[in-house]
Amino acid sequence: MMPMVASFYTPNWEYPASAVRLRQECEGLGLDHFIQERPDAGGYLENCRQKPVYLLEVMRRHDRPLLWIDVDGSILRQPMELEVMHVDFGACPMRKSGRQWHVGTLYFNNTPGALALLERWVAELDSRTSDEAALDRVWRSPGWPATTAELPATYFAVRRSNGRIMSLRPKNRIVIMHRLSTSPAKAAAKAALR
Repeated sequence: MMPMVASFYTPNWEYPASAVRLRQECEGLGLDHFIQERPDAGGYLENCRQKPVYLLEVMRRHDRPLLWIDVDGSILRQPMELEVMHVDFGACPMRKSGRQWHVGTLYFNNTPGALALLERWVAELDSRTSDEAALDRVWRSPGWPATTAELPATYFAVRRSNGRIMSLRPKNRIVIMHRLSTSPAKAAAKAALR
């Protein structure tokens, strides 16, 4: 079964316009989607920490596989590989940061393992770190509850502000494109973590 594209946005910065674009891309590809506005939680990291909570809510509400795409990302092709993926969880690995997974594109199958993973990710959230760090702590903890696969590199291409695509071939097969955010709130949050 083709997953439903899930994402949310807050009413600040460029996110509402990004949500309109992502919805249009999904509709153009014939993909079901659930992209909703959520209240601003008070800052960039606080808003990011809403992601696992939102995904758990959407999984319970729609009872089907989900493909999370950060709202400022784009879906350019149907994610055909996911239709035949028989694991609980899929993501693109990080190669340089020390963390296991990129969180801009995430796949959750409609399985008990995926539900358990989302529940553990929500339970791991705290005010100390990002959603990405919380997922990494769950990944590194004993008893990771989900069967896991790496998504193809074409599911997490990144376009720099100068228009260049970071190290991905073939560029003409990109499924999901992300942008390096220039949000002032993100820049401030990253500076505070240093």
